Amino acid sequence: MTPGEDNVPGSRSSEDQPPEEPQDADASGQDDDAVWEDLVARLKATDSGDASPGAGAGSPGSGSGFSAFDPLGLSSPAAPPPVGSGPRDYETDPEVEEELDSFVPEDPGPLSEADPRFALAWAGAAGSPLLIVLLLIFWRSAPQPAWWVLIAGFAAGVGYLLWQLPQRGDDDHDDGARL
Repeated sequence: MTPGEDNVPGSRSSEDQPPEEPQDADASGQDDDAVWEDLVARLKATDSGDASPGAGAGSPGSGSGFSAFDPLGLSSPAAPPPVGSGPRDYETDPEVEEELDSFVPEDPGPLSEADPRFALAWAGAAGSPLLIVLLLIFWRSAPQPAWWVLIAGFAAGVGYLLWQLPQRGDDDHDDGARL
C-alpha cells in the first residue's frame, strides 16, 4: 500500500484490526448458562431458608440469600408509617361546625309544577330509544312510520333539551364550589 491509500475510504492498513467478534458462539452461551445456574441456586437457597449472609456468591451451591440479590430493598422489614397529622386530624371552629350541622336542604317542588315541555322532551330523549329497542326485540315488522316517529321524537327531545341549556353561568367568577 502506498501512503496515499491509507486515507481512502474502504481501505485498511495492516495496523487496523477488525472489530472483535465472539470466537465461539457456545462460549457466550456457556457464560449465560453459568449465570443462570448461579441465579437459580441462589433463589433455591433463599426458598429453603438457607440464607447465610456470610456465604460467598461465587459457587452455585452457596446461596448468599435474598438480601444480597435485592435491588429494590424488598428484604428489609417495612418501616412503620411516620406519625404526623393527616387529612382528618384537624379541629374545626365550633361556629363553622354548628353551621354545618344546622344545614337543611330545601324541599324540591312538586312534579305537577314542572314544565310539561321538559317532561315531553325527556320522554322523547329517553323513551324513544327504549321503545326502539323493544320494537327491535318484539315487533320487527312494525310499520315504517312508527320507526320514523320514534327517531324524530328522540331527535326533537334531545334538540329541545340542548336548546334549553343556559348559554352562560350566573356568575362568571364562580368556581363551582358553592352548593
